[in-house]
Amino acid sequence: MTQPLADLPNLGEKTADWLLAAGIPSEFELRQLGTIEACRKLLLNGQDINLLMAYALAGAIHDHHWNKLPPSLKQETRQNFRALQQKLGLK
Repeated sequence: MTQPLADLPNLGEKTADWLLAAGIPSEFELRQLGTIEACRKLLLNGQDINLLMAYALAGAIHDHHWNKLPPSLKQETRQNFRALQQKLGLK
């Protein structure tokens, strides 16, 4: 059973609204897309997100607070998010 996006760790109503507007309507879709693809969709939808949002999404996908992400996952997320920013011409 899936829970509402706003009930996932690190997310709230505002982030859930952003995800919905970007075409990510549920926990299932978020998990299927993964952190970086969800970030890509948010950025392309006009949300000015940063690395902390990428960590928040990774934490939500892995069902814990972003501060509890393993260092290796934080590093991978950071590298992939920076690469996404460059690919989209944002940094």
